[in-house]
Amino acid sequence: GIRHVSLCRMNAAALAFADGEFDAVYAPYVITVVDDPVSVAREMLRVCRTGGKLIFVNHFREKRPSLVSRAVRPLLARAMGVDWDLDVRTFVRETGMEPVSIESVNIPPVSSVLVCRKP
Repeated sequence: GIRHVSLCRMNAAALAFADGEFDAVYAPYVITVVDDPVSVAREMLRVCRTGGKLIFVNHFREKRPSLVSRAVRPLLARAMGVDWDLDVRTFVRETGMEPVSIESVNIPPVSSVLVCRKP
């Protein structure tokens, strides 16, 4: 019954949307499974309006990774191509986003919700 949503299949590094077309971009568990996470995030930033929000739910490398994270990260990288070794501070700096908040989620807390604003 949801009529105001359309699903589109496209390359995350070359989105077929105009600059500033969206008020918010939501990307759950995308950034660690693409070849170039910074380029993909910059593309998401491009389609977001100035002052808009970008919300990522993802596995980011912590400053001091938890025991669970250290144990699971190499297994997932080999088995599924998931790279949990993305440092959140480097990611934010290289994309040009303005961080608003980051919060650990899940049990155990191996994921984070990163909220950023387009400057």
